[in-house]
Amino acid sequence: MAGLSKIRPGGAAPGAGSGGGGGGGGGRARIAVPARVIGGGTESKFVSDPYGIQLHGILTVDQYRDSVEAINYALRPARANKLDAALLASGALMVPLVVWGARHSSQMKRRKKLLLGAIEDFNIRYPHLYMRWNRRPESMLTIERRVPELHGAGPAAAAVTMDLQDNGRGGSTPLYQEEDTFV
Repeated sequence: MAGLSKIRPGGAAPGAGSGGGGGGGGGRARIAVPARVIGGGTESKFVSDPYGIQLHGILTVDQYRDSVEAINYALRPARANKLDAALLASGALMVPLVVWGARHSSQMKRRKKLLLGAIEDFNIRYPHLYMRWNRRPESMLTIERRVPELHGAGPAAAAVTMDLQDNGRGGSTPLYQEEDTFV
């Protein structure tokens, strides 16, 4: 039968919140944020309902829900709209399909930038946690406790390091500096 080789003992999907998730976790507790398909299979959205997801005490239910909803909201500008659906549906004419392909490519680039920005916002909001997009063994969004030796110092510690590297010149350089005016 097709698909029987994909069934795992215990019924757990690979990386479904167990410590052996993706990226060679070595037993660390990790939340694998599941995604669901939307928009007729052209888009995906992260599941914000924590039912059935092992949070391992990393986040509370409300923190998880708020974080995932914030990521989904941040990704909204990169989603396909009605024009994209019309272009894809009229693919028999071939010219609209080329336009759809160009739009889809730019939307995926925008989605990647928005996702990385949302991940950075999460890592700043929760400096003791580490969220990342894993590419291997399968693409998934994961959250785990930050291990400084493995993930580097948190965003707050990196900002302090930058200030210390300023060598006592009175803080970081200002974003706006007034120029001398001549009278």
